[in-house]
Amino acid sequence: MAQTFEKLGFADGSDLSLTLATVGLISGIISGTWLIHWGKRTGKIQISREVSPELGIEADRVHTHIEEEPAITQAGKRLFRNLLIDPISLNFGIVGLAIAFGWLILRALELLESVTWGRVDGLKLILYVPLFPIALIGGILVQIILVRMGRSYIVSRPLMERISGVALDETIVTALATISLTALGPNLLPLIIISVAGITWNVYAFIFIAPRLIPFYAYERGLGDLGQSMGVTATGILLLRMVDQDNRSGAFECFAYKQLLFEPILGGGLFTAAGPPLINNYGVIPILLLTSVILVFWLVFGFWN
Repeated sequence: MAQTFEKLGFADGSDLSLTLATVGLISGIISGTWLIHWGKRTGKIQISREVSPELGIEADRVHTHIEEEPAITQAGKRLFRNLLIDPISLNFGIVGLAIAFGWLILRALELLESVTWGRVDGLKLILYVPLFPIALIGGILVQIILVRMGRSYIVSRPLMERISGVALDETIVTALATISLTALGPNLLPLIIISVAGITWNVYAFIFIAPRLIPFYAYERGLGDLGQSMGVTATGILLLRMVDQDNRSGAFECFAYKQLLFEPILGGGLFTAAGPPLINNYGVIPILLLTSVILVFWLVFGFWN
């Protein structure tokens, strides 16, 4: 989003965002760890029990692992024995293919915007959308193609997890290393206000709202959303592993399915990218009202459903 902030004349936005990401990363791990200990002391963490009262079945029989199926593993091994390419290179290539698909989709959307609603002085949104959320769509397309062709075994899940782990570590380290401290001084008070308000709201939503919206294993599943709401998806996954390492609650699947809707829109997605230009065009108050209406809608929907 750094280029978006620069285009809108708010270059400090990038450094402030990275600072908030750091605050979110640290506070997410600290608050999440404390809440896990609190949940164990108060008995709110159900996964430690032998039987789940909600599901009425033994917890050990629910989602005992998330490894690859043996048939897929064997097919992958046979493939790599016959290929003159390292498996990690092939999987890096698949990641690159997903990014390339996302890049093509983004260019097509920009072209569509330039000849429709974004002509001349029209509202331009796609121009500010980063590649990340569209690359997610590219990844879905690559997966669909491989499944339809019966070649899904080409993708090695363990290798993909290692690649994504390295990529995430590099992203975080390089981003934090480039933070400009000069931008923090003039914006210190709003930064503190936003940080305290964000942490307070996330913890409140986890303790008081999540149990009323999530029908089973609310504490375990809510921890994943808490960590992600602090700003980093990896924090949510880390907290899930801390509270339910063997995935007996099925929280990982619930979290992953939610990501399909969440990430392309909010997690650095379309609405996230559209936020700064929308505020720049219409002002803070109208966009605050819009997001408040969206919040109320989803709360009502959640309690009703």
